Amino acid sequence: MVLGGYQILREWPSESAALIATGVLILLCGALMMGSLVWVLATLGRNRMPLWLGGLSSLLCGAVVLISLLSHVLPCSGPD
Repeated sequence: MVLGGYQILREWPSESAALIATGVLILLCGALMMGSLVWVLATLGRNRMPLWLGGLSSLLCGAVVLISLLSHVLPCSGPD
């Protein structure tokens, strides 16, 4: 997810504001998932909070992708 958000933000001057916002949210969700992974590994799975954060971040990222696909912000087809 982090790389997907980075790819969208890499060419931000030529993209729409909605696509940039989608990229920022995907980038933040991916970073939060990676952070919760490190937290789980550091505590050896004894803490439930990073699992909740990672799960909620995954759900938020999925919702962002779904909403952006349904509103035609995120292109899902190649050139015509």
